[in-house]
Amino acid sequence: MSQTEEKSTLQKQGETQVTESGESRKESESKPTTEEMQTEKVAFTLERDYVITLRKAYWLGRSKRAKRAINIIKKFVERHLKTQDIVLDSKVNEFVWARSIEKPPRRIKIHVGLTKEKKLTFIFHKTHGNAFMIEKLNLFNTEVIGAFALASNKFIILPYSVDSKIVQFFEERTRLNVIKLSLGGINSVGIMVAMNDNGIVLPYNADEEDICILKKEGLNVHLSKSKMNALGNMIVA
Repeated sequence: MSQTEEKSTLQKQGETQVTESGESRKESESKPTTEEMQTEKVAFTLERDYVITLRKAYWLGRSKRAKRAINIIKKFVERHLKTQDIVLDSKVNEFVWARSIEKPPRRIKIHVGLTKEKKLTFIFHKTHGNAFMIEKLNLFNTEVIGAFALASNKFIILPYSVDSKIVQFFEERTRLNVIKLSLGGINSVGIMVAMNDNGIVLPYNADEEDICILKKEGLNVHLSKSKMNALGNMIVA
């Protein structure tokens, strides 16, 4: 083969490699994120919950442990679901790297979903039960939002003073109806109120306006007969 032919052959190979890498790059960019999968109602053909032990990550040097923990998670899912096309939830990364590269967690709870169309496997971080850790939210300058928000399987109760963006955040992430209560100007509705799917218990001195709002939403409203205010701390609903 002449030098001219060799050069043209190499150029074609280079063009092919660039094209292939370009296509693969486009394919990876077109993958939906885990946040999109959670906010959109995407049906998974297969879903599994796993608890993965990450102790083997500590067999390596300190500077490699968190990376090793991520690889253990991916390899575990690949082995059990027979798939290599995996999208990792950003919250999984946050959880593994939270205590620096040297101290990854000893184990992690995950929820895995396999899509039908793209054959992608999504790994979500589970905090407890069937709850997903979707996003962190700072409410009234604290991440302890349980004091300022209350939820059932149908409704979310928020203080009247919260911004409309916070209301939109809860509605989009949970797909539940948000009810704002004044409670005499008190923001800590999670402490003041007890609620489940059957109804809600308010302090004895609750505003009539709050009671009317709740009844319009179809909730059974009960007023506390005692003068206890912190009903959310006193009653297990």
